[in-house]
Amino acid sequence: MMSHNTPASIKPWVRTVLILPAFIFIAGLFQLAGSLVLGLDPSNFLIAKSPAQDTIGALFTLMGTIVVVGIFRRFIDEESFRSMGFYRRGILNETLLGLGLGALIIATGFVTLVSIHEINWLGLKVEADNIFLGFGLFVLVALTEELLLRGYVLNNLMM
Repeated sequence: MMSHNTPASIKPWVRTVLILPAFIFIAGLFQLAGSLVLGLDPSNFLIAKSPAQDTIGALFTLMGTIVVVGIFRRFIDEESFRSMGFYRRGILNETLLGLGLGALIIATGFVTLVSIHEINWLGLKVEADNIFLGFGLFVLVALTEELLLRGYVLNNLMM
């Protein structure tokens, strides 16, 4: 939550609206850099990417999100990055709980879709590196969403 010394000159809903185009621009620049690092053609969004390329792309998006949220927290909100709820106490338990609940929700959705025949189970091909990269991708995407939406947007709208 914001402290009492938040600048009154910029209303919380205005800050929320302002961060969205800034996020699109800055995260887009980071995604472009990620595409170039990976040797991909940034103008071709339909190109098939490997799990490693998807995960590295998500890492670049997270870096862009950290930059834009950090800029807005420091210079617009005049608050610390940490004030969005990043504290060391209980971080391991909360992280494990979040990962467990997320896995439970995804598994429940999957089982439901299979049971109502919306998707078909064709088989299982276990590749350890793809499982690791898929897990990393989901964690990076979740961190990006939580940081931008719950960390910044929701914090501002709750004022």
